[in-house]
Amino acid sequence: MCVLLFSWGAGCSGTVPGIATNIEIPVRAVDRTSFDLSDYGLVLNRAINGEQIRPRELVDARLLLDSFFAQVSVVGPASTPDVFPTNDSKLAYILNCYSASLLRSLVSLSTSITVPERVPVGFEQRFAFHVDGQWRTPRDLHAWARSISGDDWRVELALPTVTGDGPAISNRPYLPELLDAQLDKAVRDALASPRVMRLDHGEIKQILYWRGLWTLRGRLISDYEQRYQTTDARMLNVLLEWSTTGFRRVTLNSAVGYADHPMPGDPRVPWDGVMLAGEP
Repeated sequence: MCVLLFSWGAGCSGTVPGIATNIEIPVRAVDRTSFDLSDYGLVLNRAINGEQIRPRELVDARLLLDSFFAQVSVVGPASTPDVFPTNDSKLAYILNCYSASLLRSLVSLSTSITVPERVPVGFEQRFAFHVDGQWRTPRDLHAWARSISGDDWRVELALPTVTGDGPAISNRPYLPELLDAQLDKAVRDALASPRVMRLDHGEIKQILYWRGLWTLRGRLISDYEQRYQTTDARMLNVLLEWSTTGFRRVTLNSAVGYADHPMPGDPRVPWDGVMLAGEP
C-alpha cells in the first residue's frame, strides 16, 4: 500500500519560470449549445472539504477536470456567445474556469503518490489551458474575471486561492442565475476566514489582511462611507457589516483600536490530511 506523500520539491524544477506549459486535453465530442457543469460540480463535491482540499480525491478527479476543460476549450463567451447572453453568465463561466485551472494545476504538480506541500513561485503562470478558443493561464483568467466584473469588488473575494492565505475554493460551481447571492456568500465566507482576515492579540495589537483584501481596503471603506454618509469609517466597520453572527461581531469589537497590516504570504497547500493511495 503506497502512501500519498507531500512532495517538498514537487513542481519546483523542469519548467522555465514565466513560460507556461500548455495542458493538452484529449479532444472529445462536445455539445456546443449548452454549458454542462456536472463534471466540475462532482470534482468540487469530492475534493473540497471546507477550506481544505482532499489530496486523493483531487488526484483521482483528473479525468473529470479534463472533461470540463475539453468542454470549455470550445464553449465560452466568444466561441458560443448564444450560451452566455448575460454578463452574469460570462462571469460565472470565468470564475469556474479559474478555480478549475488552479485545481488542475495542482494535479499537474502531483503524481499518483505525491502532492506538493506548497505551490511553486509563479504557480498561476506555470500552466495554460485552452479556454474559449485561447490558451490562458490562471493569471489570465483572473485578469479576465476582473475585466468583466467592472466595479463589483466582491469578485476579488470570489477568486479563490489554493494556498494557506486567501479565499478558499467553494465546493459548488458558480451559476448565472444565482451569481449575485453566491458573490455575497463568497464575501461573507472570505471575511470570516482566518486565511483572509485574522486578529492578532499579541504584543502588537493588529488586524491582519490577506494581500488581496489589503489592496481593496480603500474601495471598501469608500463604499461604506457613501452608503452611510460618513467620513470616518475604517475596515473594521466594513467587517462588522458583513459579519453573520453575534459572536463574530463581539470578536471584531474587541479589536477596536487595533492597527491594520497586510498578512504574510503562505504558499502551503491546505491539504485535508495525507490519504492512502489505495483507499477508495
